[in-house]
Amino acid sequence: MNVYDPSPSDVAAWVQLGIPTPWPDQDWDMYVCNGLNDDLILAYANDPSCIQREFFVHCLYQLVGDFTAWSTGNTVLGARIEELLANVDAKSHEDVSKWRDETIALRGGELSFNLNYWVHHLYADQIPDGR
Repeated sequence: MNVYDPSPSDVAAWVQLGIPTPWPDQDWDMYVCNGLNDDLILAYANDPSCIQREFFVHCLYQLVGDFTAWSTGNTVLGARIEELLANVDAKSHEDVSKWRDETIALRGGELSFNLNYWVHHLYADQIPDGR
């Protein structure tokens, strides 16, 4: 497995272990968000049977957090987020729908940006209310 530049097959192999395992590296979330795995991130975030589902929901939030905090000029990352948003539908898991709604609100200026909430979503020790 290539931990530092994981392909979809590397990510799938990690998920297919079928047990809650530690991340292969402390920055595994950033490595998974390398642009090669967007379809898998969304698929696993939507899959209630995926033992690592929350990790992939976290990855969705991290993508938006990284974009908002450091990469607003990165049109490729912006397009990736737009494509992910376009693929969220009525059948999506409620956590994914929440991510979509919050992302749209953030991008529309209706929600203020909190770096801790977006970049560390589901893994921060304390996430303040009100985002």
